[in-house]
Amino acid sequence: MNDKQQLLINCTSLIPVIGTLILIKVANDQLVTMVTAYVLCGELLGVLVSRILKLYHIDVVFVWLGGILLWLWYCFGVQPSYIG
Repeated sequence: MNDKQQLLINCTSLIPVIGTLILIKVANDQLVTMVTAYVLCGELLGVLVSRILKLYHIDVVFVWLGGILLWLWYCFGVQPSYIG
């Protein structure tokens, strides 16, 4: 893999991580912040493991899937329990 491909993979891996950090900042709910922090830790752990194993395309898919599912959960699924 050449340097240009590696840079492209690194940049595409960082976009969902930045989106997850933005969600932590935007969300005003303790549950969302907690779940987002766990997803962010999972994404970063996945990137670390895939870099160690040199499976670069797997981490891109994993991180994007985690970021997209998290935003979908936030936009359509979060409802406080007291709203019934």
